[in-house]
Amino acid sequence: MAAGWHRRWRHPKPRDTELTAALDRARRGRETGFVSVYRQLHPGLLGYLTAQLGDDTAAAEAADAVWRTIAHEVFSFQGDGTDLRVWAASLAHRQVHDQHRRPGHAGVGAGGSADFRRVVSALPPDLADALLLRMVVGLDEAGAARVLGASAPSVEAAAHSAARLVADCLASGPAPGAPRTEWACAWC
Repeated sequence: MAAGWHRRWRHPKPRDTELTAALDRARRGRETGFVSVYRQLHPGLLGYLTAQLGDDTAAAEAADAVWRTIAHEVFSFQGDGTDLRVWAASLAHRQVHDQHRRPGHAGVGAGGSADFRRVVSALPPDLADALLLRMVVGLDEAGAARVLGASAPSVEAAAHSAARLVADCLASGPAPGAPRTEWACAWC
């Protein structure tokens, strides 16, 4: 992993002005606002759900439940685009725990490569949550901490530890072009 990648996490993200504008349009009942909110949030949410649940169908069902809640409650939602991103991630996180995560079972849909999902599924749940909320959903430390009910420094530490473990494990995999065999790093 490049050193610059770690530095990127040390500075909080600016407030999400594009998502805030889309949210304002959605609150006024404009279809373009809902479409924009969906396009900005759905890929990250679906990636998070797929990586956590390990199954494309379960992830799609969980995402549908998240979007039903958002569509129903967006008119009374208080906050900006960043707050909406955190709330949506909280709803997705709740769906994961409501569906009783299946440990060690990675799917093949959205949310990164199959190897990445396999390795993330082997992480302890707190590390996987922190990493996926930061990398896949795109939350900053404070937003991920709100979702997880933890402190921002503990989320940052967990995400960095998870990223190092995943990078080390993926680096120990087979060379590009080599025949696929079963491989695993020492911890997964």
